[in-house]
Amino acid sequence: MNLHPKTIQFLLVVSLIGTSIFLAKYLSKSNTQLFQERISSIDYQNRLNVWELVDNTSIKEKIADGLLSLQCVSEEVPDQYSLARQYIDYNLVDLATKKLKKTIRTPIERNHYTAEFFNVYNDTLICVIGYSLDEFALMDINTNAVRWYNYEDLGLGLCAELLHNKHSIFLLKDRSGPAYFDIDAQKLHLIKSSRSVSMFSFLSRPISNDLNLITGHFETNDSPMSVFAINQHNEIVWEYVTDLAYYEGVTMVDPTGALNFEQSFVVFTHNRLFALDKKSGNLLWEQKMKNNITKMLQWQEYILVLGRTPYHEANKPKSKWSLSLLNAADGKEIWQHKMIRDNTQPNVGILSDKLIFQEGKSSFKVLDLKTGNIIEEHKINHKLSQKIYFTHLVDDYTNEHYILDRDGYLYW
Repeated sequence: MNLHPKTIQFLLVVSLIGTSIFLAKYLSKSNTQLFQERISSIDYQNRLNVWELVDNTSIKEKIADGLLSLQCVSEEVPDQYSLARQYIDYNLVDLATKKLKKTIRTPIERNHYTAEFFNVYNDTLICVIGYSLDEFALMDINTNAVRWYNYEDLGLGLCAELLHNKHSIFLLKDRSGPAYFDIDAQKLHLIKSSRSVSMFSFLSRPISNDLNLITGHFETNDSPMSVFAINQHNEIVWEYVTDLAYYEGVTMVDPTGALNFEQSFVVFTHNRLFALDKKSGNLLWEQKMKNNITKMLQWQEYILVLGRTPYHEANKPKSKWSLSLLNAADGKEIWQHKMIRDNTQPNVGILSDKLIFQEGKSSFKVLDLKTGNIIEEHKINHKLSQKIYFTHLVDDYTNEHYILDRDGYLYW
């Protein structure tokens, strides 16, 4: 069918007007409005604009035992003749009262450092700082008293991460195994193990004051990986030697870690999961996944696994991703959701009993965790995917899940 040139011109104008109205509609909305439209089917209980409580936008966030820590960069100009000074502020928000509890500013002589790892628990802020992550600080929330410790002075190797329970900070001593720093006694102690740990060491999540699991990588290529449980006195209760060797891709996964369930610890690395009885350390079950595990989350008594194409298929143009829900009691798969091929790891987060995630730059989905069914799907473009980007946060001690949107609204 041949159209008159004026008719074609008219249709083009109408099309442009329609597109302009559509863009104006979405550009006039805030990131939060756009995000809320896409999670309208989720019955979340709380929403808080945490950025309204602080002077600056946060650059890193952490939640521990119901306390949200916002790491912010602030600037101060002493006088008209001086250059502006930058500081790192830690704004602590009590999620129970939804109010700002405290703001801690790093000392002036340390303000050129930024903390790669930080956490707050039992009224103590701990952060790993330095250009080489070679020292850490303990800051008393109530008194603002600060104590600095250098790894070299303590005989420590570089630390991947610092985590702590009520009285101790767990870290890694160079080639001597994991250690803990007694906050009250101000003394470093080794956790004696039959295996020599090098590189990294991780605590199981959520962290408890009763029993935790430590996982680590070891020195030699043919040395199997051990995991061991420690009690509230930081004594080894039992140790389990796996058949996972260093060369089997253990170090190619970030991180090797463990989840802390009521009856068991579930350890994951590469493409394998295995559950250990908390009382005896005996193997309860083992599960081998088709895809490599890139992320594992605990939801109630279930395990959510995000996997990607195995390394031997990495030569394909794009990786294949999948989501699986496993029963922590026996490791059996309840459902699996296959995702689109993409080179970028999907952004996933848990809110209430739903899972939200973006697949590439084309869609935003809401999945029912109980059934694995998609209950809501929104087509998006590149600009919109940036506007509705979110951060998923998990409380290290309670395992509560939170979502932070681009405008600083926290949902839980």
